[in-house]
Amino acid sequence: MVWIALALVAIALAAVPVWVNAHRQAATAMPQGSWPGKIAELPQGKTRYRWIGGVRGPVIVAVHGLTTPSEVWEPLAQRLITLGYRVLVYDLYGRGGSSNGRGRTQDLAFHVRQLTDLVNHLGLRDELTLMGYSMGAQIAAGFAAAAPERVQRLVLVAASGIVVEESAFDRFCRKTPLLGDGLQVVMSDQRQAEGADRIRALGGEAGPIAAALDRQIGRRGYAEAVLSSRRATIAPGSEDTYRAVAATGLPVIALWGEADDTVPLAAMGRLTQWIRAARQDSIPEAGHALLASHPDAIFDRLKPLLLTRP
Repeated sequence: MVWIALALVAIALAAVPVWVNAHRQAATAMPQGSWPGKIAELPQGKTRYRWIGGVRGPVIVAVHGLTTPSEVWEPLAQRLITLGYRVLVYDLYGRGGSSNGRGRTQDLAFHVRQLTDLVNHLGLRDELTLMGYSMGAQIAAGFAAAAPERVQRLVLVAASGIVVEESAFDRFCRKTPLLGDGLQVVMSDQRQAEGADRIRALGGEAGPIAAALDRQIGRRGYAEAVLSSRRATIAPGSEDTYRAVAATGLPVIALWGEADDTVPLAAMGRLTQWIRAARQDSIPEAGHALLASHPDAIFDRLKPLLLTRP
């Protein structure tokens, strides 16, 4: 009888994500006005993207991280365009205004495929400055390693896939099939709301980032996308990818928050072992939300490097 009870519990847990998602909006059903920008119809799904800045100038492609959509780049992008750059931002599948993506685990290859499809769709061929934040740094590095001839330089901000700290809840969900999946879905809205409140408390330019997190609450597929990416992209790490970037000889700039409890400062030393030529710096008192809390400090460190041709 015990195995019958366990089977019933397993069935109930498996039904939780289905029930919760049935009461959520699909990204494709969201009003277009709630997510400004354009939609690219790509092979793996619809991708929302936006251009920030003018219609001419060198291009920066900025890739956001695990949970926060592309609005996380807004404060820094507004500074970068003063240097004459155009900044392209987009939402990863399952986040923001992009669809959930089709047909496979959200591993690094999945994410790099989305980035590759998007820049191809937009006709961006070479001399791209790639910027990646948190998991976005892994994605940017994956693209650079695969197509170094298209990249001018690589900028990594609080790069994941090197040394990552995770909460007991995140670790349990990542390592526990079925029950972890159910808990991830059930707790997703509350955790997004709490994250938005933390960002909002930073004040100033962080408000629109918090608002974007608020707009993600209740969207179908978000929790699954986050968990899949945590399991298949972040947890395995990207040592081979970062070492492959080193082998290309591309200029690499890495910035870290000294108070980051998600990607600890120990990652700086580890990355030094993998990409010895990387130019690295850290920002005092900055946590993992440094794009929202310290855009001026990030810009000050990047400005002299972006004004010179590699």
